[in-house]
Amino acid sequence: MTGTTATLAVAQPVAASDRALFLVAGSTNWLVAILFAIPASPLWSLLGMQPPERSLFLHIFCVLVALFGTSYIWIGLEPAGKEPLVLFSAAGKALVVAVVFGQYLAGGVSILFALLISGDLFFAALFLGYLRRRQVSAANRA
Repeated sequence: MTGTTATLAVAQPVAASDRALFLVAGSTNWLVAILFAIPASPLWSLLGMQPPERSLFLHIFCVLVALFGTSYIWIGLEPAGKEPLVLFSAAGKALVVAVVFGQYLAGGVSILFALLISGDLFFAALFLGYLRRRQVSAANRA
């Protein structure tokens, strides 16, 4: 963490809506992880997909989604000073959308699954908006 980031954490209050953004993102990730981890989950049929026969990569996916969800909740508890993690999180969400979109184009996933995951692009944009607001606020205080 740089001195500038530490200064931002102390000098700038964080809006309740920004905290809520990360708490909602984290809760959403946990919900997705749990629903995909359950083989008999109705989510599979709603998305027009079958659960994979071999579950290793599915379980790794669920663990990583839950882990990222935990990091979003941690950010939501106190966003100030976690700007680098927010940037990393926005990139991660955008990359997931890119991978799933590529899989959709290749016929590997249903359109409904691609649409579900596209919500991550929305969160990525909101995360970047949070960073932009923090940057503008810091510049206005200087």
